[in-house]
Amino acid sequence: MNMKTTLDSTEPTQKTRTEGQTSLIPAWSAQRENDTLVLKVVLPGVKPEDVELQVEAGKLELRARGMRPEIPNGEHEQLREFAWGDWSASFRLPPHVDPAAIRARCENGILTLELAPTKNPVTKITLTPS
Repeated sequence: MNMKTTLDSTEPTQKTRTEGQTSLIPAWSAQRENDTLVLKVVLPGVKPEDVELQVEAGKLELRARGMRPEIPNGEHEQLREFAWGDWSASFRLPPHVDPAAIRARCENGILTLELAPTKNPVTKITLTPS
């Protein structure tokens, strides 16, 4: 099966504004493992319970809230190469991905999504007599 990637491309840590709120766009990568498309999204400071995913009209919508870790008293941040905050992204799914079969897990700030192909890529429509 041809598992062509049709995910929207974004730049890491860009900011986007939706509904009056500013969110960061996370860095991500996609790779193929057999017939499954594996999407990895970098979400620093995000816990699994702070991730919201939904599929609507062929798009996978991601929203997540990441909290900056507390810096112990007397210590100061010298340099930071990544951002903390609210994250959002939208990915257009390939037409042969089964939204009900998407598996997701979030560990150590990395969200991994497994997008499996539908078992029945063709839907046959039967005409009813008039």
